[in-house]
Amino acid sequence: MQELENRFSFPQAIIEDAVAIQNGNFVEIDDMLYEANKLGRKIMQTQLVKIGGKEVSVGATANEIAALYEPIVASDNPIDLGSLKSITDNNKNIFLALHQAFGGSPGGSSSSYTAIEMVVAIRAALAENLSLSDTKHLAAITADARANIKRGGWIASHHVEAFAKAPLDWRSLGL
Repeated sequence: MQELENRFSFPQAIIEDAVAIQNGNFVEIDDMLYEANKLGRKIMQTQLVKIGGKEVSVGATANEIAALYEPIVASDNPIDLGSLKSITDNNKNIFLALHQAFGGSPGGSSSSYTAIEMVVAIRAALAENLSLSDTKHLAAITADARANIKRGGWIASHHVEAFAKAPLDWRSLGL
């Protein structure tokens, strides 16, 4: 594993609180700005890096400009959701229904959605009493997953405004 001290610079207290989660897994964490702005817990895909000699996981939040990385820390109550494969394998019927709702063809590729959108949609479907034959509900879940990712990207670019104006009026922002 490559030492990435030049790329990632965090205060020592954060590095000490950081956790290591298998590279590429998805993680769900507490995030004050997400929760204050009605997005629920944040879901990110992890990258395992070494900072100051310690292996830690960072999660990426993408926006229109770049991916912004933050360490995954124990105080954010992380839940390791697993890899995309394990998440979809463990929720096969939900995955197949959402795949079609996102516009994917049966047995086809996932080019109509991103991995993070699918994970957010599966987590939402698991939290709701979802009938897999309810195409309107499936469509609403996929639309909400896409909106959640776009809104998370906006928050990543506008921390101060997201905090000062919480809860944000997403419609007025076009999101």
